[in-house]
Amino acid sequence: MGESKETQQEVSELGTRVANIEQMVRFGLACNPQAIGFAKSHFKAKKNSAQIYLALDEPKNQDELCEITKQSVANVSKICTHLEEQGFISRAKNPKNKKQWLFLRNDVERTLGLSKIARECLK
Repeated sequence: MGESKETQQEVSELGTRVANIEQMVRFGLACNPQAIGFAKSHFKAKKNSAQIYLALDEPKNQDELCEITKQSVANVSKICTHLEEQGFISRAKNPKNKKQWLFLRNDVERTLGLSKIARECLK
């Protein structure tokens, strides 16, 4: 049983409304000094976390992060866990090696511009 034109139109309108709500939420967060302060405090709370965050310009595994940042495996692991707990990054299985995790920036980057905040914390 196929969808009617009316149903297709309603689904399309619903998708547009959801996209608009998401955009308003992102704008509200980006303008909220408390959200920016929250991000700054967590980058400063864990030494080298801003450096590791900035290294994630594209998804990377733990070994790549260690090599780029010259940090130990234990330190990179702790920092990535910290960043993930704050919701700044996500982790996903590496499609090329199922035993490895890839760390990547998520929508918070787009919402708050965390890379800009991280660069400010390095100064």
